[in-house]
This record gives sequence, C-alpha cells and structure tokens, in this order.
Amino acid sequence: MKIRNSLMISLSSACLILVGTQPSGAQDSGAGIDSTAAVSHVTAGLVPAEVELNNTLDARKDQPGAAFEATLKSTVHLKDGTELPKGAVLEGKVAAADANSKGGSQLSLVFTDAKLKGGKVIPIQATIVGLADPIVVTDSNSAYDGPAAWNGNSTQIDLTGALNNVDLHSTIGGENSGTLVSPGKGSLKLSSGIRLSLALGEKSAN
Repeated sequence: MKIRNSLMISLSSACLILVGTQPSGAQDSGAGIDSTAAVSHVTAGLVPAEVELNNTLDARKDQPGAAFEATLKSTVHLKDGTELPKGAVLEGKVAAADANSKGGSQLSLVFTDAKLKGGKVIPIQATIVGLADPIVVTDSNSAYDGPAAWNGNSTQIDLTGALNNVDLHSTIGGENSGTLVSPGKGSLKLSSGIRLSLALGEKSAN
C-alpha cells in the first residue's frame, strides 16, 4: 500500500510540474503573434511617399483650418490600385494643437485629399514619418537624398531634431498626420520646399 501511495504522489507531482510550465510559453508565443498582427492591420493599406510643401506654414499665423498643399515627387500606387501620378497635389489643413506634445511652438497637420489633373479628388489618409530641407546641407560633400522613408513597420514616430531644431511626433492611423514641435521661443515655421515622407493610403469609408 505504501509503495502504491508513493507512486501516486510521484505521478501527481510530475503532472503539476508539466501543467505549471506549459501555459507560460504558450501565452508568450500568442502575445507575440497578436502584437505583430496589430501592427500589420494598422499599416496594411499604406505605402511610402514623398511630397514637397508648396507654401510656408507659420504656427503663429496659421490657425486650425488653414489650408496647405504639397506635391508628390514621384508616382505612387496605393494598395487598392489607385495611381497618384508624380505632380499630384495633396491637400491638407492645420489641425488643433496636440495637448500631449510639449514645446514652445507647435504645428499639427492633417492631409485630407489628393487632387488629380482633371479635377478628380481622392480622400486620403497620411502620416508624416520624416522631413528634411534640401537647401540645408550639413556636409558639403554629400548630396541631398531626401528624408528617411517609412519602413512599413513603425506605427509611432518620435524624431528629435528632425528638422532645424524641430521635433516630429506622429502615429500611424492617428487623427492628425503629425505634430511638429519647436522647443525654442520663436514661432515654428515650415518653408515651402520642405520635403515630407509619408505613410500614404486611400481613406476608407466609415
């Protein structure tokens, strides 16, 4: 009887060890898959694009609702098959300042439409993922190669000193295309000719 009881206790202990160790590994694996799937869902309909700002924006003068335009530097094929040709104009407006962004001066922007030749207007969603000034060259021996393009994976963009002491904060799928923040005392300005990298897609109907 004692031998039988000892065997039962040993088997019970072994089962407890197996049960205790198995769920942890399975749960970790599942969490990784869910995280990847979430990022993929947010970025699935977007492609990289580069535009040039057509007009100067001043945080002190341009209030929420002020319009701006930017021109595509090369032809872009959206995931739904829509072609936006080189030279197409992307329209946007100044949005309300982001209360979560701290800085001396801010500009929140949102792209709304792509305007094609012939008058066709396509609603778009776009997130600013990088910016650069082709006029400012830090190394005289280096050619300007544009702002860093979106890699298709990042969903949160936080770039310190992205442009002339200007920080960039944006979220793929966020309400705004991006918020630019200057820690200085002067008004933040974006000159015409500034290049912006975008994660771009057609806006889905709600």
